[in-house]
Amino acid sequence: MNPQGELVVNLNGGQMIQHAPVIYQNTGGTRHEIHGGYQLVDAHTATFALANYDHTLPLVIDPIL
Repeated sequence: MNPQGELVVNLNGGQMIQHAPVIYQNTGGTRHEIHGGYQLVDAHTATFALANYDHTLPLVIDPIL
C-alpha cells in the first residue's frame, strides 16, 4: 500500500495500482460513506478493513477486486 491508501501490486515488468476503495451504503435514498480501505494480511494477501456498517443493507465497495 502507498500513503494514499492505494493497493500497489508488483508484477513482472512493473506495478499495478488499485485506487483506494470507495465504500458506502444507500439508506433512504441517501449515500452514506463507510470508512475503510485495504488491509495487508501478508506479502501476498490483501483484504478490506471496514468500520461499523448496517449488516442488513447492501454494502458497496468500489472498485471490485
